[in-house]
Amino acid sequence: PSQFNAMTSASGRGDESSDTIYLRIDGNDWPGEIGRLGTAVKWDGLGILAQSNYADAPNVYYCPSHTGNHPYEKYRDVWLSRTGTIADNYQYRISTAGKRLGDVKGTVTLIADGMRTRPDYNHRVGNNMLKGDLSVQWFADADGALLGLLAEDETAARAPGNVNRAWNTLDNSNNQNANQ
Repeated sequence: PSQFNAMTSASGRGDESSDTIYLRIDGNDWPGEIGRLGTAVKWDGLGILAQSNYADAPNVYYCPSHTGNHPYEKYRDVWLSRTGTIADNYQYRISTAGKRLGDVKGTVTLIADGMRTRPDYNHRVGNNMLKGDLSVQWFADADGALLGLLAEDETAARAPGNVNRAWNTLDNSNNQNANQ
């Protein structure tokens, strides 16, 4: 479907934004830049899969190991009522506008466990990632190098760069344990 051709965030930016954990954005919840939506509701990123009924079971958007700021329980009522903003535990990558999946290099990480903040990093010792070649791999992070790149909290997460450095680390990984 054409809606999956170019992924752009609801903020309207075509970069690799740190706000890509939001599945559904309710304009009433967002002052400022995203508030331009007014009172509109926009399904964004992975949320398009829910809106289009490709993956509409809410629990698929939440890692069972998650202990951070965005557990399923926090959003359960929003999923049921379909009013309000919904975040998940995974992060998608906003590609350059106009790119199609077939144009993405196989080494590029498209989806990963949440990397917005350290509390939202699901596993502490590694990260699951979906690559451009559609393989799912494990990034071993026993030394915490990837975790160390992430913002301490929600405020720091809005600063540019932290999440992009994490994406680049995943892209450049050559894990020997990728199939575990």
